Amino acid sequence: METMYGGELFDRIVTKSYYNEKEARMTCKILLEAIDYCHERRVAHRDLKPENLLLRSETDDSSIKIADFGFAKIVRSPQSLKTQCGTPVSLLFKLCRMCLFEELSLYAGR
Repeated sequence: METMYGGELFDRIVTKSYYNEKEARMTCKILLEAIDYCHERRVAHRDLKPENLLLRSETDDSSIKIADFGFAKIVRSPQSLKTQCGTPVSLLFKLCRMCLFEELSLYAGR
């Protein structure tokens, strides 16, 4: 097991208040490569969020690893991912966003 000295990406974002384009690009690239690696092996994480992305060091803002595979599932068929899961706060945010877009769509149609 590897020790991740940099803490959570979420805390780093709050501390820095912004990432420059290069840092954000590298972080996204590494994250997408890690997700691709999991998906090639038919593993779905199902709870990706900044709190589950750990930084390797206190000085490197883009070297990350995915953590907390508690909701992860091996995808054996298209029906494998029917169960809802995830962090309640993240789910609440998604629900609020869906409701907001629905309300805006209704308003735009008037």
